[in-house]
Amino acid sequence: MIRALWNRLVPANPNAIIRGQTGLIVVTCLALAGATLLLILTWLISGDLQIETVIAGLAFCFILAVLVQMARMGRVRCSAWLLTLFLELLIGLDVLAYGLGEPGSAAFFLPILLAACGLSLWAGLGIALLSSAIVWGTAWAAYAGWYGPEFPFQLSHLTFNAPMYTVIFFIAAVLVGWWSDNLVRQVSKGSTLREN
Repeated sequence: MIRALWNRLVPANPNAIIRGQTGLIVVTCLALAGATLLLILTWLISGDLQIETVIAGLAFCFILAVLVQMARMGRVRCSAWLLTLFLELLIGLDVLAYGLGEPGSAAFFLPILLAACGLSLWAGLGIALLSSAIVWGTAWAAYAGWYGPEFPFQLSHLTFNAPMYTVIFFIAAVLVGWWSDNLVRQVSKGSTLREN
């Protein structure tokens, strides 16, 4: 049953790489939509739900559905880039609003890993660089007093959080991107991976 559903969501393609990248977009969008709906349900149960949140959540799920359909129709790289940049924008706005004192900064791993796995090592490194720039810019702007994030600035945001996020972002991009690029090369050559 699950395999039949999967085959309906991810159309057959003679190119295993394209089919895998399409599947990555589908799984990512389904996970994000599921997480969004669970958050809305949690806020409904806790009594914190606002109508604006529901509208934003439904709009987000609609955009994810459009990106899935684009990938299913063969626009896989375009869909992957749009999803990566869309996530980067949303997470960046959240970090700017709340600062580095809240856990939302860790969400930058999603677009970094998506880019490294679904596009290339260099795309992952580019998104890691952009994420790091947002983290450093946010920390520096709060330190300089140019803006006040929702959660108060602490010097450790500039001296610990920003450097640590930067290192981990690049390590994640290199690990996943190198592995992904290696698999793409192997599949493109028609090689099979064997256990040693």
